[in-house]
Amino acid sequence: MRSSMVRPVAAVLAILVLAAEVVWAASPDYLAQVEEIATKLKSLSQAGMNTSMVEEYVNNALSLINKGNLTPEEAAWVEGNLTLAREELSSLESSYSSFVTWRYITLAGTVVGFASIPIAVYFLLPRAWAYLWFKTRKKWLVRRRYKR
Repeated sequence: MRSSMVRPVAAVLAILVLAAEVVWAASPDYLAQVEEIATKLKSLSQAGMNTSMVEEYVNNALSLINKGNLTPEEAAWVEGNLTLAREELSSLESSYSSFVTWRYITLAGTVVGFASIPIAVYFLLPRAWAYLWFKTRKKWLVRRRYKR
């Protein structure tokens, strides 16, 4: 009687374990989420924004996704990392316009600064040379060579 009871219980447990594994392996479409995050990440990274935190979150999630057959704890951890990556991306996207504005302002300032160097040298170098020449020779005594 005891052996007849073990087989159905073992079969039910095996079905539950396999069903849980199938549900956890296939229910969330993690790769689609990672692909969506990666496209946004690429555009922000090409613009010059610092996306290292998002890359770290996605890499952590991908390391477990590639392992396959996630346990419920691992699936929750992957979901948490992808959520953190999405939150960080949304904050980066919200600051994108001000980032681009300040980037162009600093670029324009750099160009103006470098363009003004030759102009400043042209006007200020002769004045500085004359000032230093007079400053170093102001105590010199001038004597006459010829008597009148």
